[in-house]
Amino acid sequence: MSLKNSVPLIRLPYVHKQYVSWGEMDAFQHLNHVVYVKYFENARVEFLKDMGIWDPTQKSEYGPVVAKLEMQFKKQVRYPAVLDVTIGLLELQSRNFTFGCTMWDQHNDLVYIALGNFYWIHFASGKIVSLPEEFKNKFRPYLITKEVK
Repeated sequence: MSLKNSVPLIRLPYVHKQYVSWGEMDAFQHLNHVVYVKYFENARVEFLKDMGIWDPTQKSEYGPVVAKLEMQFKKQVRYPAVLDVTIGLLELQSRNFTFGCTMWDQHNDLVYIALGNFYWIHFASGKIVSLPEEFKNKFRPYLITKEVK
């Protein structure tokens, strides 16, 4: 799955509020491009914690790893700003899943879209394993149907 035509340009079902800090600005006085990736990560981690799927503060044998990230910037962001980082699932398979992400500023303008492919792995062995059915069931309400795209 690629970014082109895959992430709907809407607010996705899960919302994480992200405050932009002054130190995240670059020499051009807008949000540094690397920070968007961190914001996507913050939202993903909070989503997985809130769903009871994975909590990085707890020791776990299994968890997600990034296989691929794609992103596209839509509008500059400058301090001070508050972004709604929204997450939805675009694809759910037995051993991997794909998140879509859209970010919206306080004026309701779309500033960023992203796509992330993830595998579920056994950390000690580094092997890709199947997602537990319980987790797939928790993911399903956040799946974005093709009709929405």
